[in-house]
Amino acid sequence: MEGSGRTREIERAIRHKMAITISICAVFMIVLDNAYFGFAMAMKLLSIPPALYFVKYVCLPNAIGVGLISIMWYVEKGFFSSERKTAVLAFVITTMCGLASIFHGFYPQLWLVPSFGLMFLVISHNQMLKRGVLTYIYVIMTLTFIMQIKDRSQGGFVVKQSVFLYYVQHYILNALIIAMFYAFTKVLHTYLDEMMEDNLSLLKQSDEFQDRVARDVLTGCYSRDYLSHNIEKIFRRCSNRQPTTVALIDIDNFKHVNDTYGHDCGDKVLERIGRLSRTMGHSSAERPDYRVCRYGGEEFLFIFRDLNPVVCQKQMEEFRRAFENQHYDFTDDRITISGGIVTCSSQQEFNTVFKAVDDALYQAKASGKNRIVAGKGI
Repeated sequence: MEGSGRTREIERAIRHKMAITISICAVFMIVLDNAYFGFAMAMKLLSIPPALYFVKYVCLPNAIGVGLISIMWYVEKGFFSSERKTAVLAFVITTMCGLASIFHGFYPQLWLVPSFGLMFLVISHNQMLKRGVLTYIYVIMTLTFIMQIKDRSQGGFVVKQSVFLYYVQHYILNALIIAMFYAFTKVLHTYLDEMMEDNLSLLKQSDEFQDRVARDVLTGCYSRDYLSHNIEKIFRRCSNRQPTTVALIDIDNFKHVNDTYGHDCGDKVLERIGRLSRTMGHSSAERPDYRVCRYGGEEFLFIFRDLNPVVCQKQMEEFRRAFENQHYDFTDDRITISGGIVTCSSQQEFNTVFKAVDDALYQAKASGKNRIVAGKGI
């Protein structure tokens, strides 16, 4: 469906921009960590040897981050499903946040960044993925809490009660904010689903309206307006490998039917052509190689694409015979049609094609009616 394809394009664009944003943040983290390390050395703020600090708090987290970013782009550029790409990106967002929190104790982003990650997952319809990321966020928060308490108790020092309570309060606050954002994303997802259903309903109604406009009300065949908007591009693609065959039929003595039995009876004859063409499959929307248009009055234009001309002529003969054998409640006489048929094997203007098929129809009328005459191909 065109609508679902457009949705996938939007999801792909959002995911790609998010991946770029994460990559920029990773570079910023590398620069910031190195800048802080230099500043701490200059101000003699380091409580452990500089080399150990550099390896533990600069090299290790950033090496993990670069590895994650590399995996993320490998998946994003690879032949993986959209769902898998979204899942990897969501876990990378959370892990990058966790690296900064675990190694540096940056508590604000423990709820800020994962919250954006959860909102990003609104584009995914996988509830298991959302629950998995939520659980993973809580794991990261717990590890951060444990690591910070462990760092504060190094060297045999006992963590002060006020400091411990500070970390507990942050842990509880972050957990509650994340839960709130998770609930919000569920509400937002429900809203987006309902909005998408409404849009699909409107698109369906629009398609139905366009289809009604494109069809003749009486016969159900395509209208002349539809023909005028689509016919030129059909004949611009004609070639020996992809020929287009056109047949033009006209109801014999149709004026006599209208004058003798009335226009209501004439409409029944026209309706019968539409019904018969649908029965034989020529005007079915599921069969785009076949088109039947009511060209005007009692004239109908048949368009066959990419079919052998001999097969097309055979089918038109079958249609002529089937129509001749139709019975009506207002007369016992047989009502017949005459037609011309022409195959176009090169790019042509429709006016040229129509003149050729109209000449073939004239020959059918002149030679006794109730027949299909093949014109010269163009």
